[in-house]
Amino acid sequence: MGFTCRLAKLVLDYPYPIEGEQQRNDDCGGAIQVMVDGTRHIADESKTARKILPPCQIIDGFLSTLELKRLRSVFESPTASYWTEHNYAVEPPSPYFSYVIPLSGIINNNQHLSGIKESKDKISSDDRRSNHNYGFLGELLRKIILCPLLNQKFPKLSDAAFVEMWAHNRPHASGHQMHFDSDDEGRGGVRNPIISTILYVSAGKSGFANVDTKNVNVVERSTGGPSLVTNQKLSDTRLATRGWLAHPKPHRLVAFDGRYLHGVVPGKGVQEGRRVTLMFAFWQDIRIRNEKVPGSARPFPTNETSLDSADGTVVNWAKRLIESLEKDVNGENQYKSCAITNPIELDGVYETLDGTPWKRGMGMPSYDQVFQGF
Repeated sequence: MGFTCRLAKLVLDYPYPIEGEQQRNDDCGGAIQVMVDGTRHIADESKTARKILPPCQIIDGFLSTLELKRLRSVFESPTASYWTEHNYAVEPPSPYFSYVIPLSGIINNNQHLSGIKESKDKISSDDRRSNHNYGFLGELLRKIILCPLLNQKFPKLSDAAFVEMWAHNRPHASGHQMHFDSDDEGRGGVRNPIISTILYVSAGKSGFANVDTKNVNVVERSTGGPSLVTNQKLSDTRLATRGWLAHPKPHRLVAFDGRYLHGVVPGKGVQEGRRVTLMFAFWQDIRIRNEKVPGSARPFPTNETSLDSADGTVVNWAKRLIESLEKDVNGENQYKSCAITNPIELDGVYETLDGTPWKRGMGMPSYDQVFQGF
């Protein structure tokens, strides 16, 4: 089939996280713990290779129970209106579609974001979308963009003025090819967002319950494979040498620098349920494409925009996202439950077809020459 390279065995046969996933273990000298083939492995962070800072961040406990419940009401069922109204399909894959939300009506100038003031010059003064607060969706975006943990990791987040939203609902074995996030899928040249984020809306039938395997507490395997972020940029002349895995988990947010190659590893084995994710890419500038059919970077459907239902009311899935949500008990202390979790770091991402690690001198294979597990 013309393959000369493949995702490494450690990627496709990915390790599972230990209970308290990848958090430092005082009994192991601050090491990271993972499970590979039922065996406990300790990764020594004192090694030079382990000093590479990941281009991604995992925040557990980010979504409240009420927030997760609302998102599941919109995205969890494969027969929900969000999917049926876009003719969403996994095989063959349906065309990409996304929606853009200006942040100017969501974030106050005195709260954050140098990019907001600049964006107002780019949005027509009679465009009421620029002042729409987007209800629950707006509150969720505000929570993300004002999160202290994210701003410490990604200081350029304050330049964001627009958010692009899309989602996926896939069975366990369905991965997502390695790719770079780009405006309009790279047409007219690749432009990357400041950061992209992933919210895990559903992690399958049972989620992350604790089970005991060989006397080691392991997190039960969720539906779908892990997200994989690499250290490879578009301008690089060699393949990625490092990768970081984040498994699906309810309430979890994963964020990564939008310049880096990433994808979803196909789920291994058999698992019920579906892997449902909601993505937000934060842009300093992106062109909103005012077309009446689904596609890249359409205006989010409010009663002032296109793509509304025929009777002029907001489509059902959009209505659910912009309906106000009952305030959580935490109120202003909305980040109280947030906790940083280390991603699983991989020492290699690619190898030859016979399992030899892919080295710099082997060159850069074409995209179609790399086997990705599906």
